[in-house]
Amino acid sequence: MSLGWYGKKEEGRRLIKIGCYTKKDTANFYMRPIEGLIVLLDMDTKEVLEILDQGRNIPIPKATNTDYRYSARQQKLNLVNPISIEQPKGPSFVVEDEHMVK
Repeated sequence: MSLGWYGKKEEGRRLIKIGCYTKKDTANFYMRPIEGLIVLLDMDTKEVLEILDQGRNIPIPKATNTDYRYSARQQKLNLVNPISIEQPKGPSFVVEDEHMVK
């Protein structure tokens, strides 16, 4: 999704361009974008201002092997051995104001 300014006639409006995806046969719909199908939406009025369909000849990616869930995997994962990291002199960074990392 992208917020932005889309021309003088749209000034003063909160607009967003939304890409489209399909979740058919997968839980990971981000792996199946419908390229070229974009909706321009007014965030305040929830009005669809424009539907762009410029990717009719672009195929939608297949759903094979796109499900990231462990229960859906065909093969089991070979888990790696645990790792331990030490910093005997303490960390090489500081956290200031509860969020600033230096």
